[in-house]
Amino acid sequence: PITTSLPQPSNGATNVPINTQLLWQSVSGATSYDVYFGTTYPPLSATNTTGTNYDPGTLSYSITYYWRIDSRNPASGTTQGIVWSFTTAPSPAPAPPQVTGPTPPNLATGIPITQQLSWNAATGATSYDVYFSAEGGSASGGGAITPTFILNTTSTSYNPGALAYNTPYYWRIDSNNIGGTTQGVVWS
Repeated sequence: PITTSLPQPSNGATNVPINTQLLWQSVSGATSYDVYFGTTYPPLSATNTTGTNYDPGTLSYSITYYWRIDSRNPASGTTQGIVWSFTTAPSPAPAPPQVTGPTPPNLATGIPITQQLSWNAATGATSYDVYFSAEGGSASGGGAITPTFILNTTSTSYNPGALAYNTPYYWRIDSNNIGGTTQGVVWS
């Protein structure tokens, strides 16, 4: 069979969405296609398909990908295609910074049992994951306390309800946006 043509995304395309499918024109006489795809030139990873599209899965931002389609026919052999490339779009936003300004302050004592937790908004954050637990929450390998996940919220405060007297509590706020999640520090 002859070589494939009309790649989508087109050769040299930029700002390609990270959920793109690869498409090409079918070739007369081809019974299947070997799809080579990867971030190295030439692409090394191959799979075979009878269709004229390939879903590489979710791609990474700001990466150049290389791909080649070889046309196959058991009677006449394989025709190697040319290597095409495209570059994915940049990340839409960086992950937000860590939240700051905990209320009550870290390591505070003598806090009322009806204390609401609050924090300063993180620039660019669209939501916050609230972690909260009493002394004895899960311990990580280093022995540090990891509070329990409670909820995701767009607010910069959380009311844990009535607390127990003379009990240490641990809390953490992770900031989120389309660019990712930034884990906060554990306060007590």
